[in-house]
Amino acid sequence: MTSTVSSLRLPPVLRDIADVAGVAAALKLAQAKGGTRIYVPRKISEGHWLAELLGMEAASAVRKLYAGENIAVPLGLSGALQNARRIAREALDKGASVSQAARAAGLTERSIYNLMSREERVRASGQRSLFDE
Repeated sequence: MTSTVSSLRLPPVLRDIADVAGVAAALKLAQAKGGTRIYVPRKISEGHWLAELLGMEAASAVRKLYAGENIAVPLGLSGALQNARRIAREALDKGASVSQAARAAGLTERSIYNLMSREERVRASGQRSLFDE
């Protein structure tokens, strides 16, 4: 299962959940609770929202991993897409070709061209980047 999980480039929390409960469970949790903090109880019964969302088997696996903890649930693949774009930008900044950046980030070449085009439009508009000093 790990090869599938790593190929999705999930954030670490979702990757850990996917490793123990499956990719579908991790993505369901991200879709339902992404961007928020949740408490994972030490015991989960049939009617608990986590069991209702993921099924009892997957909820129990998540419970074993995070019992008694508050965890921040990442946004899921949308967060992973932002991470992939960051990886692509870093690769391009280091002199990588479009195909090299695409492979490094797990994106298509078309996505890299779109990223570059979007960045150029922002520069041309005179809008400063949030990260400019």
